[in-house]
Amino acid sequence: MSGSFVTELYSKLNTVIGGDNPNQFLCMTIPGTVISEESFKYDVKQDKPLRVVANESRLANKLFDPVQVTGADNGRLLTTQYKTALDMLSPRMNLEIMQAKIHLRKILVTPYTYNFGDGEEKSTLQQVFYRLYDEWVEEKQKWGLKQTGIRKAIREQYFNPSENLSPEAVAQNEAKYQEEFSIWYQDNAEPFLAGIEEKQGKILSIFSINDMRIIQGILDSGSGAEIHEARTRLANAEKINPDGGTVYPVTFYPEDWHTKLSSSFQYTDLLESEEALTQKIGVLTRQKRNLIARFENLMAVVPNQAELKKLKEAYKQQKVSYYKQFDIKGNTYTGAAASLFNQLATVVSAITDEGKQVQREGVLQKTAEDNDKALDPGENKQDIINSVLNSFKTNQDNILQSQSAMDQATTDYLQAAMTYKSTELGTQIMPLVRELSSQFESIQDQLDSVNQKLSMAVQFKLPEGEKVDVMPNIIDNGYTELLINTKASDIESEESQQSTGTATKSNGGFWLFGGSSGHETTQSIMASSLKSSSASVAIGMAVTKVSMTRNWFNPGVFALTADMFKTSETKISEGTSVIQTNLPDSESEVVQNLKDWIFPAYPVAFVIAKDVTIRVDKSKSDSNVIASAIEEHVSRGGGFFGFHSSSGSSSSSSSEKSSVQSDSESVTVRFAEPQIIGYYLQVVPEDNSTSIAVKGNESQYTTYSGSIIDFVNKIKDVMLGNPVSDVSSVAPVKQVNVATTSADSIVKPESESATTTSSNQNVNSESLATDSTVVESAGSKQP
Repeated sequence: MSGSFVTELYSKLNTVIGGDNPNQFLCMTIPGTVISEESFKYDVKQDKPLRVVANESRLANKLFDPVQVTGADNGRLLTTQYKTALDMLSPRMNLEIMQAKIHLRKILVTPYTYNFGDGEEKSTLQQVFYRLYDEWVEEKQKWGLKQTGIRKAIREQYFNPSENLSPEAVAQNEAKYQEEFSIWYQDNAEPFLAGIEEKQGKILSIFSINDMRIIQGILDSGSGAEIHEARTRLANAEKINPDGGTVYPVTFYPEDWHTKLSSSFQYTDLLESEEALTQKIGVLTRQKRNLIARFENLMAVVPNQAELKKLKEAYKQQKVSYYKQFDIKGNTYTGAAASLFNQLATVVSAITDEGKQVQREGVLQKTAEDNDKALDPGENKQDIINSVLNSFKTNQDNILQSQSAMDQATTDYLQAAMTYKSTELGTQIMPLVRELSSQFESIQDQLDSVNQKLSMAVQFKLPEGEKVDVMPNIIDNGYTELLINTKASDIESEESQQSTGTATKSNGGFWLFGGSSGHETTQSIMASSLKSSSASVAIGMAVTKVSMTRNWFNPGVFALTADMFKTSETKISEGTSVIQTNLPDSESEVVQNLKDWIFPAYPVAFVIAKDVTIRVDKSKSDSNVIASAIEEHVSRGGGFFGFHSSSGSSSSSSSEKSSVQSDSESVTVRFAEPQIIGYYLQVVPEDNSTSIAVKGNESQYTTYSGSIIDFVNKIKDVMLGNPVSDVSSVAPVKQVNVATTSADSIVKPESESATTTSSNQNVNSESLATDSTVVESAGSKQP
């Protein structure tokens, strides 16, 4: 990345929340992805709902091209690419290790004669060992159960659940309990321990327990099984979603991350500027006038029932009274001038506080000037504007009263019309009445809302010369504040910056301001004005890093690829050294080739930014076009320096998610919604497997298939009892009778005499010659 705003943002993010893992890097996403708290919210003390599991899975299991900046994910899924990579790999059979294991297995299945007390039995070394091992474990279990029973009996003497003992009494009884158990242990432990030692001695006379564990470890070792385990875990984790998709659960840390997504912005922070609000009032006023025109047409066809006729006359009188206000001091306002008059009347109704007279006049003057283009070219525009403004200064109360009375008369008429039966008004007229009434009510509600915001915007406007603080009001636990100061002209250097994921190169840095589809002209004007200006930009936000784990995911298997074959020519990954070396140059051939790898990197964390405030400080020489272009662009859902809101509407509800405030010196844009602005990617280890799919590499395929065939043949020889090459024969061993030794004469309590159960004497002498005989014994216990 070249030196630019994006470079500085990337560097700052890495500084405040990055780590020092050389195998990880930040992939910043511009524009960010807006997330909703409601999509991930749940009670962490309860099971996670499937809805949240599915949303988290979609958030965590997307993949990105291994670049520093991208426009979006690459459309691939982690689960799909992970499974593809696993399916490409096949373990390499190591015949030397297999040969050594055959020697060990041959020892374990060596015939062994042993007397368990009922005469000699022909078994194998393994069967004898595990039968004696089971007896030893059983003896230890008896001793453990005996201690548990005694402890319980003694404790019941000192602790009665029905008694409410003081802390001092509890401590005294605890000491007595421990003392009494210690005395019992000293008096009774020796016979039990001697019995356990006897059982262990019989095992050691045959084979060492630790030696058997060593043999087990050797026989169970070997790379390659991880591939099967990884596939199995992936398949077992899959959940079917009602929408037909599949879900793979993930866990985010901290687990309560979703509880800290709400904004610290206050209602007044998200108020738009007076100019933006008055523009909205102008739009709504024109819509309202159009509705009134439709309303008057409707009255002409509605039957003249007595009540409706009376309300119709009342409306006409109020309309006449209102429009009389247009003719003040000999000035009759028509056309565009009348539209301006109506808009100003609504604006004035929002700013009635006498203490805000100066601010009100300033808003009126700015609104009138903004409507300058709508006036007829042949008219004396400034005279009309001054006349309209003077009308409000001299006759404000009458104007507001007349406007309010006319609106009320309209509402009364529509409500009365809706009370009539459809048979009286006609089946075609009634739907029109309902539609018109609903639209009029909606417009009026929107006007009331914008009026209220305009009133508060004037009231809470900062004093002249005071700048908006871009830092968040509150920094939540786990979040870090981030501040960037740059120049608006730095977006020019973005021309050479390519968003290499799925986005394409954009001239003039316009890609930083995406998100307002269909409004490229406004976007172009804004970006061009900014980069040619001398304005400075301050950006403040709160950022945090959310880590993720996937219990079904084992990327460590790819570190073993040197001992594996691969059924494809395509590499899984080139590893850390190649990616980190070429990351800064997103245009390099190496980086472009990274996209063709199967599984080069995967996300391990994402970065959330919230409470984003962007302040553009203009100089006197900068054009006022900047402010108006920014306001129009953002109000339509457009992005600004890579941040944006989820709303593309210019309605008043959008101000809950973003706002634009401007004055003569600066423009301030706020985004309240949290958005993901990047992912930390972990590089998959380099793929060192041997491809058997490469043409001209037939020798590797022969090695691959030959190793499998040799392995199968040698295993078959062992299972069928055939002589195995390179395996020395082991002569059968006959063991002397050690069933009765001096250890048997040890005196034990009658109730605890160690006897061998009949079940311990049923030994399966047939299940020997396979791998499972190493880990499965006549009993269920293993060393």
